[in-house]
Amino acid sequence: MEPLVVFLDTSVLLKAFSIFRNEGALPDYITDKTTQKYTFEKCIFEAYMAFRGVGGKKPDEGRGDWAQRNLKQETDPKSMGDLGNLFHEKDQQYAFFWSNQILEF
Repeated sequence: MEPLVVFLDTSVLLKAFSIFRNEGALPDYITDKTTQKYTFEKCIFEAYMAFRGVGGKKPDEGRGDWAQRNLKQETDPKSMGDLGNLFHEKDQQYAFFWSNQILEF
């Protein structure tokens, strides 16, 4: 029998991470060893940016409050909103500009 092959898009990655952070374990569809899983690097980047509070093509991929709901530990990355309030005299547009320049570099 051929193994099942699945593609994990951005929304699946976001939900899996959220489940992991809130319940302490990855969902079965991530840990299932009989399934071959693939994703695009772009999906990983989009999920990362959603947790930073930037971008997202769909409402559940960045326009939500992923960081506020899931990144509560002191060692977690900070959302762009939190970082923007610390730097650039609380100017969010300026903070996003510099973040994008750093990512491009």
